[in-house]
Amino acid sequence: MDSPSKNKANSALKTLLFDTPWGIAGACASNGRIRRIVLPGLPPTRIRKILGADRVKDDEPAPELIALKSFILDYMQDPQTKPTEGVVPDFSGMSESSKSVYWALYKVPPGKVVTYGKLAEMSGRPNAARAVGACMAANPLPLLIPCHRVVRADGNLGGFSGPGGVRLKKKMLRWEGVRIGNNDKVML
Repeated sequence: MDSPSKNKANSALKTLLFDTPWGIAGACASNGRIRRIVLPGLPPTRIRKILGADRVKDDEPAPELIALKSFILDYMQDPQTKPTEGVVPDFSGMSESSKSVYWALYKVPPGKVVTYGKLAEMSGRPNAARAVGACMAANPLPLLIPCHRVVRADGNLGGFSGPGGVRLKKKMLRWEGVRIGNNDKVML
């Protein structure tokens, strides 16, 4: 049985699964902020489990989830789309260093890439490229915090923890107009 505090936290959680041109995506939010995004590429049952949707009953989607859905659908029509004011990331429970990395990356526009080292510099931690890599691997808000726009210093795509892995990362970067060579390296 869940503790009362856990039930209270889950009662505030709202989830939304929705169809996109790339497959089914999902997200969850609480207190007006987006907590997690799952990109297309997984079966709905897996998405629900990742989001914790099996523990909550949604009567109607939260406004921030409707705004996020609109952003994602718009992005899939026009890669230059930026999030609206109603789409606010939830960084509660994260370290200050992770928050600074995510906020720095949030400012990188579609069609541009940064290296792990450059992102470390942008976030005020110039010698923390490896820590930035770990932060990207743990990013709960892909697309909103565009971890797919971070590449290795030599232009290699690096990893991607979203469904489909580097294949999805490459698709998203190409969609945004980033030139990728046959060797899977970004033209820096």
